[in-house]
Amino acid sequence: MTLAEFEARADRAHRLAYWMQALAVVLWWVGMKWIPGVYDVFAFPGVSREQLFWFGLPDLVVLGGGAVWAARRAESRIAGAVVLGGFLYATLWCLSASVRTGGGWFGTMVMSWAVMLNVLLLGRQGLFRVCDDEPPVWMAVKTFLQSAVIWVMGLWLFPWVILETFGGISALRTGRLVMGGLVFLSGSAVGIRSAVEMIRHGKGTPLPMDAAPELVTGGPYAIVRNPMALGGLVQGMGVAVGIGSVSLALYVFLGCGVWHFFVRPEEELFLFRRFGERYAKYVREVRCWIPK
Repeated sequence: MTLAEFEARADRAHRLAYWMQALAVVLWWVGMKWIPGVYDVFAFPGVSREQLFWFGLPDLVVLGGGAVWAARRAESRIAGAVVLGGFLYATLWCLSASVRTGGGWFGTMVMSWAVMLNVLLLGRQGLFRVCDDEPPVWMAVKTFLQSAVIWVMGLWLFPWVILETFGGISALRTGRLVMGGLVFLSGSAVGIRSAVEMIRHGKGTPLPMDAAPELVTGGPYAIVRNPMALGGLVQGMGVAVGIGSVSLALYVFLGCGVWHFFVRPEEELFLFRRFGERYAKYVREVRCWIPK
């Protein structure tokens, strides 16, 4: 692939993310209005249906309309800032309502996902940076802290909210727990081994916002291009299998899809701009998800 192809793919993903958000806002309010099950999932205890629907018009105008504006004018940072500001305000309102009412946590979680996605969409390449020349021990500490935050949020906090909302926990059985535990440990081993490779040979961390200055193509990276993401997918499936929850399995695949379609194109553009043909050759030789 050439630089123009990487840039075109990132631009398509950027526009698609805003179009998907505009569609999601409209479908969400349609569901809230006419599908009782949707309203039950997102309702806050003690907040009436009428009070919640006061936010319908502002959401459709600011979030939905702003997302359409940002999709049509991908180069406009003002449009992206409007959408991010709208989602940030809505997220803070949902968080306040959840804390005060003790419910509606699923809606708050979904809004927080939207904020994180829009931070990436607005920042784009500006969010990616190469880490400074630092001792390996400090790299290891930063990697551990980054991984701890991601694991706590992605493998404990968000699954807890999903299970509290949708239930779907099967009767805990020893065989299922053992199988889920083995799957989880295998995913964790891939992630840890990948992090070690990144620290030792990349002289950086796996996080793109604190990226390694050297291109890493050895260890797990010689087998699959994104072993950290693959390890996270396997970890999530291990939790879903161990608990026996279909809703958690869907959450894992949804997160995987968001990373693949919206995050990966920007990350790969950043890597190509930094490493050029070396990275293009690596992309040709090693697949994204399917191990060699």
